Amino acid sequence: MRWVYADGTRSGAARDTALRMAEESTTPDLAQRARTSLEALNRRDFDALLPYAARDVVYDTSPSGFRVYKGVAAIRDFIEGYWRALEDLRFELEGFHDLGNGVTFAVNLQHARPMGSTAPVQARKAHSPSGRTSWSCA
Repeated sequence: MRWVYADGTRSGAARDTALRMAEESTTPDLAQRARTSLEALNRRDFDALLPYAARDVVYDTSPSGFRVYKGVAAIRDFIEGYWRALEDLRFELEGFHDLGNGVTFAVNLQHARPMGSTAPVQARKAHSPSGRTSWSCA
């Protein structure tokens, strides 16, 4: 298993032929997409996330105590509400692994402060999108 870290470095033997061939491929760089998505979240730019979403996208946040959101409009409402509830919210890609066939596993670190509070909050979440559904675990 190879990890791609937030700075783009890779664990293991990052210079083997198979990895070089994958890096030269015309398929999308999924680690870069993950970083780009987190940058959009940090800018609070929901529209920048849309190019990566299927029309029938589903975001399952039930493992974190929320619910399942179906469709872009429902997900936008949830994410924008999340942004309103938290000040100084920022996301950091801690680790990333391409499992093949468009399936990835990412570990994100969230830093925030609830609106009107001085207490910082930090959460680590693992995300593994597969097809139409995303799972998120606190």
